[in-house]
Amino acid sequence: MNLTQAFRELVQIGITLTSQQDLGTLLERILTEARRFTRAEAGTLFLREGDLLHFSVVQNDRLAKELGEEEMRRRLKAEPLHVRELSLAGHVALTGDTLNLHDTYMIPPDQPYAFDPRVDARVSYRTQSILVVPLQDPTHNILGVLELINALDRSRVVPFDSQYESLVRSLASQAAVALRNARLEDLSFKDALTDVYNRRYFSIRMEEEFKRHSRFGEPLSLALMDLDHFKEVNDRLGHRAGDEVLRDVAQ
Repeated sequence: MNLTQAFRELVQIGITLTSQQDLGTLLERILTEARRFTRAEAGTLFLREGDLLHFSVVQNDRLAKELGEEEMRRRLKAEPLHVRELSLAGHVALTGDTLNLHDTYMIPPDQPYAFDPRVDARVSYRTQSILVVPLQDPTHNILGVLELINALDRSRVVPFDSQYESLVRSLASQAAVALRNARLEDLSFKDALTDVYNRRYFSIRMEEEFKRHSRFGEPLSLALMDLDHFKEVNDRLGHRAGDEVLRDVAQ
């Protein structure tokens, strides 16, 4: 794919991303499209929450074939990274820089970042070439980090072409805007105290399910639960205790 064609596709992808409101689907799409552009065998998308980077999406074609999708994701699951650690993703989240490394195992020791080989060792994999870009919105907030791993030329691992850095960075910026919008949409559907879906979301889903029931004749059922004696908890122990009860029930 030449750059002209790639930038043309980038516009269409941006439109698709901004129309996607489901956060999980959006994150998978971001990583899938970035890998397609760069012919990356694998990739990881981190979301930033404060000073921590959480592994949100992991894709690896080779390991998925060898282990299966579920087992691959289980083995690649890792603890959150601190942005001030020497990790590649942490460095990018902190500085906003782009890293394009030909071989992660050959990083000079005087660099302000380092590659952690423990995940590779756990799954018998070798992360060689890597392209790491920030998910940065127009206000320069870094919402996450995109790691693309092992660019392929047929079946051979090669460095990521530098001419695609700006392309991936543009995709990441569009993704950051879409991510911010999806998070805002998600917040509008969830109760701030319990993090469960609110009445607005319930009404929308009920309408969708009723239409599907009418169209396809599928069974439709609804279960409701009442919290007995909740008013007594508030009256006797106060609203803080009542809030704790609601959180516990929501879990």
